[in-house]
Amino acid sequence: MIYFISKLFTYLILPPGIFIAVLFAASFFAKKFKKTLFVLASIFWFLSTDFTPNLLLRPLEDKSFPKASNPVAVVVLGGGEVKGAKNLPLSSDGTKRVLWGLILSNRNNLPLIYSGIESDRAKRAIEEINEGFGLGYRYSKDFTPKTYYVEALSKDTYQNAKYIYNLFKKRGKRFSIYLVTSAYHMPRAYMLFRYFGFEVTVSKTDYKSSKTQIDFWSFFPKMKNFKNSYLALHEYFGILSLLIRL
Repeated sequence: MIYFISKLFTYLILPPGIFIAVLFAASFFAKKFKKTLFVLASIFWFLSTDFTPNLLLRPLEDKSFPKASNPVAVVVLGGGEVKGAKNLPLSSDGTKRVLWGLILSNRNNLPLIYSGIESDRAKRAIEEINEGFGLGYRYSKDFTPKTYYVEALSKDTYQNAKYIYNLFKKRGKRFSIYLVTSAYHMPRAYMLFRYFGFEVTVSKTDYKSSKTQIDFWSFFPKMKNFKNSYLALHEYFGILSLLIRL
């Protein structure tokens, strides 16, 4: 009984449940805009349930891509930072990308290139992982095995692709890479790197969708689900903008 009450409190009193409940209540008691409030409440509820983010994310995460021939580097796209963090100062998404990038780089004896404006924190995270696991990487602009480099100018995925292109062109490197980013973000990232002329072998990480069994609690709103639905919708709108822009 205590477990049941605790779950109800978590899902109905904490956000986003409390806001959805208030909107539903307002749709019944308000004198105006009843239908609008009900529709808004229903949309927010739908985006916060267990099945919606999986429904939205899987087409992005499960998309397959052709492979490139003989990649010359592993490119890791930035995923945000946590200012003031005592260790591993990238976001959880960014840390997963770096970890997988280092594994892939080490496995294939290729340089690692990190692309994102959070350059100082990216260096710190890479060095902490490098030293902690004794990988023997060093910071270098040479793009040789067992080295890493941080491209610190790009603020979005378009600039990631553009500035990495400029780096490769300046150094006369062949435009063939392993591309590491979150699985939901890969379709848009792949489109942009292909637009700039790269041959790309994708290497996805940081999966968000999960094979959860639908039960009673699956229909209650959860913040994690709302966030994942947001991530998926953000990607769909991003892909749509690229189709118009490119």
